[in-house]
Amino acid sequence: MKFRAEDRAFVAALLASLPRDVLRRLRMLVRPDTVLRWHRDLIKQRHARTCRPQRPGCPRTVRSIRVLVLRLVRENPSWNERHLRYALHEFEQHHDAHRPHRALNQAAPLRETPASVTDPGRISRLDIRRHDRLAGVIHEHRHAA
Repeated sequence: MKFRAEDRAFVAALLASLPRDVLRRLRMLVRPDTVLRWHRDLIKQRHARTCRPQRPGCPRTVRSIRVLVLRLVRENPSWNERHLRYALHEFEQHHDAHRPHRALNQAAPLRETPASVTDPGRISRLDIRRHDRLAGVIHEHRHAA
């Protein structure tokens, strides 16, 4: 016998509140675990329907802000390109000079390979400072001088 979705929902809603040992003693056409799975699926579907956003995607930008941004772009055409070149330069510097590379034993490509620090006393004296690039989008960590 094959149950329809409505039948499964009805049985699951009816029997889900019963303890598992009571479900096991009932003579049913399906196993108690199946009834509990149907109930979990029913709850998931209900939750998915109620939590679905009204509109998919990001909320729309306020019209006045959109008009202002488009006006600024028209009046300053070299901004989008200048900033893009700056961002690419910063990322390139980070990638080539600072980012650890697996093939170089976690050393940065343009720096010397650091001596491994295994002495616990020396580790506790390390002074590491964070340096932000691209207004905090990229973080670099260095030994303080």
